[in-house]
Amino acid sequence: MGAVIPKWCRWSFVAAVLFSSTNLAAKDEPLTSVADLRYGVALYEYYQEEYMAALAELMVAKERGGINGHGDNPEIMEGGFAVGYGMERHASDIFLRLLEANRPQHVRDAAWFFLAKLRYIRNDFDGAKEALKNVRPFPSKKMRGDVFALKINLAIQQGKLKLAERYLEKRDPGVGWQPYMYYNLGAAWAREGNYTKAIYYFDEIGKSRFIDEEHVALFDQAMTAAGYAHLLLEEYPQAIEKFKKVRLNSDTSNRALLGYGWASDRLGNHNDALDAWTHLSNSNLLDASNQEAVVAVPFAYERLGAETLALRSFKEAEQKLLAEIDSLDKIIVDMQNDKLIDVLRIKRSHGLDWLRYAEENDLAPQLSYLVQLFSRDEFQSSVLELRDLLAIKEDMQLWKSKLNFYMAMVNSREFERAKRAEALAENDLFGEIGKLVKQRSELTRKIETTAAEKDYFALASGNEAELIERIKRVQRNIELLRETDPFIDEYDEAARRYYGILLWESSEKFSDRMWRVVKTLSSLDETIRDVRKKHKDVEAILAEAEDLEPYKVTIQQLQSKIDHALVQVDMVLEKNKASIRYQIVEILNIQRGRLTHYLAQSRLAMARILDRATRGEGRRDIEAYESTLTAPGDNPGDNGDGQPVAAEKKAPKKSIQTETETETETETPEVNP
Repeated sequence: MGAVIPKWCRWSFVAAVLFSSTNLAAKDEPLTSVADLRYGVALYEYYQEEYMAALAELMVAKERGGINGHGDNPEIMEGGFAVGYGMERHASDIFLRLLEANRPQHVRDAAWFFLAKLRYIRNDFDGAKEALKNVRPFPSKKMRGDVFALKINLAIQQGKLKLAERYLEKRDPGVGWQPYMYYNLGAAWAREGNYTKAIYYFDEIGKSRFIDEEHVALFDQAMTAAGYAHLLLEEYPQAIEKFKKVRLNSDTSNRALLGYGWASDRLGNHNDALDAWTHLSNSNLLDASNQEAVVAVPFAYERLGAETLALRSFKEAEQKLLAEIDSLDKIIVDMQNDKLIDVLRIKRSHGLDWLRYAEENDLAPQLSYLVQLFSRDEFQSSVLELRDLLAIKEDMQLWKSKLNFYMAMVNSREFERAKRAEALAENDLFGEIGKLVKQRSELTRKIETTAAEKDYFALASGNEAELIERIKRVQRNIELLRETDPFIDEYDEAARRYYGILLWESSEKFSDRMWRVVKTLSSLDETIRDVRKKHKDVEAILAEAEDLEPYKVTIQQLQSKIDHALVQVDMVLEKNKASIRYQIVEILNIQRGRLTHYLAQSRLAMARILDRATRGEGRRDIEAYESTLTAPGDNPGDNGDGQPVAAEKKAPKKSIQTETETETETETPEVNP
């Protein structure tokens, strides 16, 4: 059973590394600068609590040649992340590799401490102790408290409680650790049966004033454990005082209220016990304390002599227990199917407080049975691993989709390149350029001929060119008709006059038209140059474009790696889910066994009461007490005039056997929040 540690401790190892590395960097450069951008990105992701992204950044950087300018810090950081994610073998390899080389002392301290922590997690306490011996007596301030706390927890786990006490007396592990050390020592002494010592350390926690929820919850747990320790020492008034200090809205309030009832019962205050147990029995039966209270209420009535009320309460308890057993059976069947993720509703987040998991994640009500299971080291590690595996799978699927996009982009680029080559081939730019050159030559010849011959009509166009052609045709016809038509001279004069007008107009426009033709020639030259340049550029693109095949090969290799990794992640996920499912079903079966035990007690008690009633025993007691007692669900501690009901005779010491009397560890559990 693991020791209680602060819930922030999971990533404190990486924080210690970062603190020590920034101290070293401060000697040479400002704290706001880094020598390698990738290291800076990893630090940024860490401080944003994006631990998976930070780890991925470090591993990608290592794959691409490593991080320069920061010494061993990136490797230590990676090892710290590996510890946080439960990658114990990978972390161990990193730290051993650092220790094999000649490294600075601060690096060796961090590596030995991480190795000690890893061995502690694996329950290799002797190995952890040997690793801690290699850490300096006074390591860096940031990790000093962690090192000292680990020494105390090691002594506790090895059963050397006196040594742990000497450690704690010799040096204060710090405000963040001290309450947990007190609790762990108290729980350890309780397991040894030394309840007086256990109470002493639980009371030490009570001497401090806490504001934050985590420490206040630890205080409630300590007071509950101290109360049960007093119960086992038969110090009932002191037990009641401890139980009264527990908040009603705390996670241990039900357990404290149950203990308060037993302490009151032992003092003969049966009505106070009945009040406490009735309150618990009216709540749902998801909590073991409520289950015990369901049977304790009729037991209290029986001790008071109100056997009719006791019989009725036992029957009600039987119905409640049967309904709860039926509900548990359905949950157990669901857990056998692949509904684990849906039922647990695990979401990707930066950190989880499993003590409040049910409330924050809106679990199915019946799964609150698992609150105690959530507090176990093994189960907590399994669920955290499951959450991290789901996050890794999500990231890999995202990377896979990105690679598919990159491959589609490369294929698209390759297609466009082929399309351009095909278009170039189809367009026959060489032929187009030849046509343009021929057209230019003809235009140049025309310009030269026109300018040399002063052919004003050569540049005419449109209606003007048509009129010129018509007048020329008329002149030809006049020559053919001159010998036969006596009036031909008149027509000839008119034709010559009209021809002269057209010639004059064309001569007036000749210079402008010649300028325009020359300009057209210049435009044609420019077009030819552009076409030739375009053709040259296309040829260069096709000839000099980067080869896309290596990119395709790289992407395909990465796709293959991710597919292989996804298969491995799925295999580990299934193994992890099977482990969690087994643990859950095991706990649910234990809960079912407890409910069945209480059900058997209820039925046995009913048979006992009915047997006495059949023989006529206890009739006067029943009549006497039924006149003063209220029905279940009202206030059984009030007889109507504000005074509590008193029993006519002192109740016997012997009561039904409860888990409180048989399992010390249940009252002083050591959990890893």
